[in-house]
Amino acid sequence: MLAVLHLASNSDMPSIFLFGGFLVYAIVWVLAAERRETNKPVSDAKATYDVLAVGLGVALTFFYIRSPRLFSGVDLG
Repeated sequence: MLAVLHLASNSDMPSIFLFGGFLVYAIVWVLAAERRETNKPVSDAKATYDVLAVGLGVALTFFYIRSPRLFSGVDLG
């Protein structure tokens, strides 16, 4: 869907190749997924993974906010 919107707004040749490729890839992926008829068992969700994801997200956000000061000396916040 997003590839179609990008193609509608950006009609230059590099954008057509880039987002057109994404569109073709997405269509092929969906068709291949529909042809595959295997049902894999779904594993149980674990709270450990949620805590890990939130902690990693907070750490990466902190690094992203503080990294300009570390690399260029400019403070953003």
